[in-house]
Amino acid sequence: MNSLEILTLNCQGLRDIEKRRDVFNYLKQKKHHIYCLQDTHFTKNIESYVTGQWGYKCFYNSFSNNSRGVAILMNNNFDFEISKQYNDEGGNLIILNLKIENEAYTLVNLYGPNQDKPCFYEHLFLMLDEFGKIIICGDLNLVLNPNIDTENYRNINNPKARQFLIQQISSNHLHDIFRTCNPNLRKYTWKRKNPLKLARLDYIMVSENILLKVDKVKIDIKYRSDHSPVIFKISSNRNRKRYMETEHFITER
Repeated sequence: MNSLEILTLNCQGLRDIEKRRDVFNYLKQKKHHIYCLQDTHFTKNIESYVTGQWGYKCFYNSFSNNSRGVAILMNNNFDFEISKQYNDEGGNLIILNLKIENEAYTLVNLYGPNQDKPCFYEHLFLMLDEFGKIIICGDLNLVLNPNIDTENYRNINNPKARQFLIQQISSNHLHDIFRTCNPNLRKYTWKRKNPLKLARLDYIMVSENILLKVDKVKIDIKYRSDHSPVIFKISSNRNRKRYMETEHFITER
């Protein structure tokens, strides 16, 4: 396997059967390898049904039928092994210790609390001390750089949690891969109308030992959610092409 493609999306609830079928069909058409979903609104008693509807292996941390919940959906186009799974108690976090061929990764799918709780991120990074190559996907419910990642915001959301997270990103040598590839690009993943507010709330962060393998990162078009998917690709090919996103297209650099 020369590459790995991951999509992360706050799906804004998939409890409704018809919406779930439609969104699953949309995701399958993209043919990525791993799909990290937040705000799923699944409950434990429907997880087996959801897995059947998806058609391949799924990993859940469900909470209630009207809030929270995260899930990781695997595609059947690659082989993998899971040696460990960790879920928090609030339906906000899944950590998978994942092996793909000879590469071992720690994959994190998180739905950051919409409250100023540094303890959530403190607990996360205590867990990550055990692992190596890290990929963190999800909706942080905060922005790392309000100057470039928000529009029409009066206040900085969850300032204590934000400051703690920024410190941990630095001390753990993690990289916000979209901003690394696009230092000055203003592009948002969340939009609210009346009044208009825009923010980049959805992130993919990687550890330094993955950074040079990144081929592509893209904020995609919204589909049945007020959040846009974020897609990224890593490659083991040393002659790989590197990409940078502009407002309208992907260009090589």
